[in-house]
Amino acid sequence: MPASAMHWASIGGNVDTDAGGLKSVRYGVTREHIRQLKVVLTDGKLYKFGAKAVKSSSGYSLKDLIIGSEGTLGVVTEVTMWLYPTPRKSINALIPFPTLNDAIKSVPAILASGVVPTTVEFMGRKVIDLWEKYYNEKFSVDTGDGFILLRFDAFTDGELQAVATTKQFKSATPIVLDANSEEAKTIWKCREDLLLAIQKSTPKMNEVDICVPINHIPDVLDRVDELEKEIGMRIPNFGHAGDGNLHIYLCSDNMSDEEYKEKSDKVITELYKIAKALDGTCLVNMVLVMLEKIGSNGTMVKTILTY
Repeated sequence: MPASAMHWASIGGNVDTDAGGLKSVRYGVTREHIRQLKVVLTDGKLYKFGAKAVKSSSGYSLKDLIIGSEGTLGVVTEVTMWLYPTPRKSINALIPFPTLNDAIKSVPAILASGVVPTTVEFMGRKVIDLWEKYYNEKFSVDTGDGFILLRFDAFTDGELQAVATTKQFKSATPIVLDANSEEAKTIWKCREDLLLAIQKSTPKMNEVDICVPINHIPDVLDRVDELEKEIGMRIPNFGHAGDGNLHIYLCSDNMSDEEYKEKSDKVITELYKIAKALDGTCLVNMVLVMLEKIGSNGTMVKTILTY
């Protein structure tokens, strides 16, 4: 499955949310990997949508209506998936840049070079510093404030020239690593732990997922920097540069609940505005806020903010 959180997510959950993740640049989101679903609808009956056959193009694609419906149309009980063989060899390339904006601006050039990376991720020095602090580990590269992390599956040596296109965006020399090397594993561990590192740095946080055309990622990040100053809130972020999906986190730090709610409302409103203006989408993830409100007796506060 393409989703990145498979160590805590379920296949059914990926289907219900049509999840994407680190490898969606090459392999697409969950929808592209589903052949057939068995679903219990609201009448209590079990239905089968889709087919195991490669070609199944007759009639309505009810399977695709269920995928991403988040359980509102029925309960998925069985999933038949298309599987890919494990690549014979994979490599990673970590590319440092002077700024995060320089890093992001290189992504369209990488994708236009004719190669199809498996993964194109971005992260800045601020969130890496949090990972180093809360996981007591050291990132592999000391220089640069912005980084692009690439993974290539089933590549040719000629395709590695794609990383050379980043020179026009002030990149340092790319670090190319075998995917199974210890240094590569450390870099990916940092990327996978960024969410938890941010969570450890603040009493409460909320996530806003924004997805925009990749050439507009710098516009969103510039607006996030402005909002940090305007609103007075720490807003760390990282994300999938290859598909324009940004993970943006609103940290409460030393604010009262009232101040945090007020400032969160303002930030989320502004993020929704810029996502819409850039022909993108915006999703507010309430899960972390809800977890904060689970009482000692195990009950959960039912009040949920809607944006």
